[in-house]
Amino acid sequence: MAGIPDFDVMWWMTLTVGQAFGARDTSRIISKGRDVPTIVLARKVSMYVVRRLTKTSYPKLGRFFQRDHTTAMYGVSYTAHRCTVDPTFAGVVYRLLLELG
Repeated sequence: MAGIPDFDVMWWMTLTVGQAFGARDTSRIISKGRDVPTIVLARKVSMYVVRRLTKTSYPKLGRFFQRDHTTAMYGVSYTAHRCTVDPTFAGVVYRLLLELG
């Protein structure tokens, strides 16, 4: 899935990540509001997955998630780092990458 994805592709990826992390209302993942830790984590992982699989720019990623581009950068960086220190978390993320890629 190289190139710039459309909204539907990013939404599908976000929906899949949200389900994997137990986010019942996945529309909250891309909402402007501050949320519970489950939603926040699902949002960070969604940013990472979308970025890794589509090479979407940080500004476009931020707009999709209704966040600033620096927040998108942090979400991707946080997820990448956590994958290096938490093997269980890394397994879930890499399974998602394989499933969605």
